Amino acid sequence: MPFAPLHLDTPLLQTAPGYSASGKPLWLKLDALQPSGSFKLRGVGRLCQHEVENGAREIFCASGGNAGIAAAYAGRALGVPVTIVVPETTAADVRQTIAATGAKSSFMVRFSMKPMPMQSNSPGAARQAMCTPSTIRFCGMVMPR
Repeated sequence: MPFAPLHLDTPLLQTAPGYSASGKPLWLKLDALQPSGSFKLRGVGRLCQHEVENGAREIFCASGGNAGIAAAYAGRALGVPVTIVVPETTAADVRQTIAATGAKSSFMVRFSMKPMPMQSNSPGAARQAMCTPSTIRFCGMVMPR
């Protein structure tokens, strides 16, 4: 049975015409009201749900911000352990928010987002570069064997 969405249907408000420089009204989607605090829960939450529905037993996400917060929230809601890897530049309040999700496992590793220079053109050097934390770019799931 599929899970209910983790995100909320947040309000869509129209501003007064004088609010914008164009003199036209703007539409504001209030996704700061999401449980994770941003729109990221819409996509990241759905990805996590899909993978857990298909057998994932753990959520792993590299993010220094809202995507990590959304993945940690999703893990708590779905009842699976979560590992969040954050770069060394991540603000303390973001780390605290990730840790406060109540996820079974929120582990934060410090790494740099600076590009790693290639020392050679050998396959071994390319493989080494691909396996560094700075190359992690998406949420990953641990599937059952």
